[in-house]
Formats: sequence, C-alpha cells, structure tokens
Amino acid sequence: PEPARWTGAALAPVDGRLKAAGIAIGPGAATPAWTGERLDLGWAMSVLWRPRASPTGATSDESPPPPA
Repeated sequence: PEPARWTGAALAPVDGRLKAAGIAIGPGAATPAWTGERLDLGWAMSVLWRPRASPTGATSDESPPPPA
C-alpha cells in the first residue's frame, strides 16, 4: 500500500514525541567538543576494548591463539 501522506510541518510528529519525553535539542547539539588535539590512542583503546568472554562466561585478557 502507498504510505500515508503528511501535510503538516515536516518534523511535527518527531518534535511532539521529543517534547513529550522532555528532550530539547538545541542548535549546538551536533557541534563536537574536539579542538584539534591528537587522538590519545591508548586512552581510546582502554575505553573501547573489552576482554573476550570464554564459553564458561569468564573473561580473559589473553588473545586467543591464531587459527591453524
């Protein structure tokens, strides 16, 4: 079937749901706080890396052996 047509303001349905949830998105919402400094790779990896879980659920800091 053909989708329903919306004749109102383009984002009115989304704006209504955001307002009902108490969410306000300002003009600077998509502006990053980055000021041009170099990436701290060690910090980034420490934040993003998680040890693999074994089949028993335990975690290990060791890398698995390479495939044969």
